[in-house]
Order: sequence, then structure tokens, then C-alpha cells
Amino acid sequence: MLSLSLCNLAERFSNSNNSNNSNNSNNSNNSANTNDNDNSSTPKKLTIKERFTGTWVTAPGTDFGGGPITFKADGTYAAQKTKNPSSSSMTGKYSIRNDKLYPEGELEDFTKEGFSLESDTRMKLPRGDKTLYFVKE
Repeated sequence: MLSLSLCNLAERFSNSNNSNNSNNSNNSNNSANTNDNDNSSTPKKLTIKERFTGTWVTAPGTDFGGGPITFKADGTYAAQKTKNPSSSSMTGKYSIRNDKLYPEGELEDFTKEGFSLESDTRMKLPRGDKTLYFVKE
């Protein structure tokens, strides 16, 4: 009778361990699935060049007669000389140094201090005693 009781106890212990192992493997699978989903909601951080890329226009309240400036991903720009859509344009290349964008070519003398970003949709250009502000279209 003692051996029968020991067998029953051993069987219960074995079933209990199998049940726990099964639960642990299910929990592992669930946490692995959860981690896979977490990565999809993380936004990609833009590079400084990607943040500058696009068309910029004079911000409201900024006294500036020039037209829009477009910085392209290939390192070139195009800028209208006036706000008039039929005005001539200036083109050239640009470089980025220390988080500032520096146009080369026709705009080089006008932008010696470089454009800097205040946000992903607003940038500024110091010009002597005043600052010009631009917003992304």
C-alpha cells in the first residue's frame, strides 16, 4: 500500500511539472510575439539632411522678398529670386556641416552663416542684425 501511494505521488509530481513546463513555453512564445510588435511602432529618426530636404517658404511675418527654396536629397537646391512664380531661379549644391546647411553657388554670399533648423518644419537664417525664418511647405 505504501508503494501504491508513492506511485500516485510520483505521477502527480510528474504531471504538475509537465503542466508548468507547458505554461512556461507558452509564456515565452507570447513574450516573443509581443516584442516583435514593439519594433514596428518606433518611428525612424531622420538624418539632418532628410530634415532639410523639401521646399521652404518665408514664414509669416518675415520680411524677405525671395521665393521658395527647395533642398533636394541629391545635395542640390533651387531657389526663386522673388516670390513671383515666374521669376528666374538660382541653382547649386549645398553641404551640411555641424547641423547647418550651407548653399554653394549663387546663394553662397547671401547665406554665409548657414541655415539651421528650429524644428522639422521651421528653419532660420541669420543675416547680420536680423534673422530670416522659413517654414516647410
